[in-house]
Amino acid sequence: MKILLVSNGLPPTAFGGVETYTNDLARALGRAGHAVSVFSRESDFSCPDYSVRDEVENGLRVIRVVNDYKQIASWRETFLDARIEQLFQAALEDIQPDVIHFQHLIALSARLPEVAAARRIPFLTTLHDFWPLCQRINLTDWRSALCAGPRQGGDCYTCVLGAPGGPHLSPAHSAWLRGIKRALSPQSRRLLRRWLFRGQEARRQPPALTGSKEVFEERYEVFRRSISLSARILAPSAYVRERYVANGYLSEIEILPLGIDPPGPVEPASPARPLTFGMIGSVIPIKGVDLLIEAFCAVPQADIRLHVYGRQDISPDYLERLKKLAAQDDRVRFMGPFPPEQRSQIYGQIDLLVIPSIVPETFSLVAREALLHHKPVIASRLGALNEIVRDGVNGFLFSPSQPDGLRRILTRIAEDPRVLQSLDLPGPFPIYTFASHVEKLTELYSALRAG
Repeated sequence: MKILLVSNGLPPTAFGGVETYTNDLARALGRAGHAVSVFSRESDFSCPDYSVRDEVENGLRVIRVVNDYKQIASWRETFLDARIEQLFQAALEDIQPDVIHFQHLIALSARLPEVAAARRIPFLTTLHDFWPLCQRINLTDWRSALCAGPRQGGDCYTCVLGAPGGPHLSPAHSAWLRGIKRALSPQSRRLLRRWLFRGQEARRQPPALTGSKEVFEERYEVFRRSISLSARILAPSAYVRERYVANGYLSEIEILPLGIDPPGPVEPASPARPLTFGMIGSVIPIKGVDLLIEAFCAVPQADIRLHVYGRQDISPDYLERLKKLAAQDDRVRFMGPFPPEQRSQIYGQIDLLVIPSIVPETFSLVAREALLHHKPVIASRLGALNEIVRDGVNGFLFSPSQPDGLRRILTRIAEDPRVLQSLDLPGPFPIYTFASHVEKLTELYSALRAG
């Protein structure tokens, strides 16, 4: 089959969860003999927006379209982009795919599925996160509080454009800010923002480009209409499916968990001193690293360690705050990122994994990786994490709104690590292999082409 995958990014220029998954899926389908192409957005501040790079990478045809919102004239263009749609039309004309699989549409255009439908190309969509429902992606509001969604009482207009009564930019001021954005690099803009608004609450900072409540309603409707044209709609977890159905999407959304390559034979190890807690993920506020460090530093045992693995360049202010929190505790170490081939080695260096997210996780590959390496998981009682972690069985759950619960769990384990040996690993929930996941998708692709 000729299969086209559509994503918001792709390695080696983007390494987020969806980007990495799309890359792995494309390679697996290519190895199975399919002709695979990828249409992908790319961030590149050295090139003008809508620059196109069409290359063959490791046997895959990859069409990368630069879009950093350098040229947008209104907030509406953050989700509807006619130039992206034209480039996608040209790609479809050239590739002539048998089936299309939409992975993510951020910085592309919500109407791309409509473009595919107009050409009568069968397609399916995976809802990896909440971008079609939430401009902030994670269903959290401007104060980082959980949001039920736009059809469950969420106020998208206030959330994106500023607090009630907050300032709203005129078109002239919006144009001025766009000029600055085009002229400065991301690092320079970040430094300028820190200097201008240091010490001020989020509600005091300038809102997004001028918009209206109607344009938020349009955003919701165009995404819902476009995605509903999919022959199949997939979600990685029951939690994601429930949130979309509660917000007006079709109940026929199917759950297809993502797959993971299992490690080689893993021998259960008895926890030794120093007992090492690990956190793996980007060092950004939504991951709740500050909650973890505060709870860990309150545990008095000297022979325990906390190793924080992951990218540290995304939120420099947050990293600086974390280092201040841990400044007086040499048990906390920031280890930085590691290449995928070292994953098993990293899990061999920790005794258990902590996932302290303050926003709902939509799946969590890292939880499954840890469990397959026979490492218990301490996780927030949010989102899909309780679909893989059962409290007291293969790990422990806590509420991020009550961070003292995390401290109590860490203290209990630090005082008596033997509690870990009573856990059942990897646990009661099935963990699907990547091969079985790809096999199921291939069956869906074949059925769409035949139908």
